[in-house]
Amino acid sequence: EAAAGVLADVERRLAVANDDRSRAKQRIEFAMSQAAQSTSRAKTLRSEAAEAERAAGRLGNLRARLAKAEAELAEAETGTDADGDRRRLAEAQSLIDSHQSELDSLDSRIEAAVRGAAARAETAAVRKELTAKTAQLERLRNRHGDELAELLGSPVPQLSSSAATQLKRRFLDLQSTAERESRSAETALAERRCDRGRIETELSHLREQKRRLDADRRSLEERLINACGGGDAESAATAVAEAEERRAKAEDEKALLQGELHVYRAFLEK
Repeated sequence: EAAAGVLADVERRLAVANDDRSRAKQRIEFAMSQAAQSTSRAKTLRSEAAEAERAAGRLGNLRARLAKAEAELAEAETGTDADGDRRRLAEAQSLIDSHQSELDSLDSRIEAAVRGAAARAETAAVRKELTAKTAQLERLRNRHGDELAELLGSPVPQLSSSAATQLKRRFLDLQSTAERESRSAETALAERRCDRGRIETELSHLREQKRRLDADRRSLEERLINACGGGDAESAATAVAEAEERRAKAEDEKALLQGELHVYRAFLEK
């Protein structure tokens, strides 16, 4: 009977030990499962942490590039004044158009002056020829008055000395006026040609200034595009914002995973 009691006690203790072993095994299996999950989670954490660091690196690079672009833009704006350049370009184009219009007007006036000078020169030549022929006629009349009267059938009218003088003075006045007008036209023509040369020089200067301003504007645009990695400033700002968002999300997940890992480690240490 005593042996039976001892056996029963041993069996009870054995059952308790088995239960303890089963519970210990379950705890070990659970701990191992949690450890495996923690290991996998830790790998994910390390991967995401590395991605967060890479995102931070890319973000830093983008920030540096954007800062460089902003610095270059500020420097370019300080040096060139983009709005001022556009205004000066418009003013230069307006001056070019104005000078071109003035050149066209001068061309027309020069052509008119040339035509007028030619006409006045021709008139003076005709008047000179008329004077010569009149003088020749007077000489013929004096020399062959009778023959002319016979041919004409009437006496050749005599020119009084006063009438001849008046006629001569009139022709001289007309000749002087024609010569004076011709000289005036030539002077005006020379002045207009001088004006044309001056305007063409200024027009060439304005075109060169406009070419330089266009080149400066293109250089500034290329520097901005290169500073932003081949895109524009708006695309660079969008990329920075997206990188900031990814980095913040990765950092939040990293903190959460670190908390979970701490809990798992505390559980395993029990």
